[in-house]
Amino acid sequence: MVGFPLSVLVNNAGIGHFAPLGEVRAADFDDTFAVNVRGPFLLIQALAPHLAEGGRVVNLSSSLSRHVSPATAVFAASKAAVEALSRSLALELGRRGIRINTIAPVRRRLTSMAAPCATTPNCAPD
Repeated sequence: MVGFPLSVLVNNAGIGHFAPLGEVRAADFDDTFAVNVRGPFLLIQALAPHLAEGGRVVNLSSSLSRHVSPATAVFAASKAAVEALSRSLALELGRRGIRINTIAPVRRRLTSMAAPCATTPNCAPD
């Protein structure tokens, strides 16, 4: 499959299904966990033998794993699972010097980004 050692693996794929508890279908739950948790697990499992000594794995999570909002239960749970997966596999692969880290980006709207719209008619900031 891979003819040389990999130095970095980044698991960035993810989907989000945001709905209140009563509107979440089993298929939504399954799809979210399949992409956000199962996908990274299987990719790490397949590529671990090809990661170089001292290689790196970076898994993407979300700030919603810790700072939840209404209608985010399925997505937040899947990202919390990615964080637990990362911690567990870090212990397992750490013997080979492979580091596994999770980053959890935060979406923040900065005041300085919205400032241009204060004086611009018909301006629509993100």
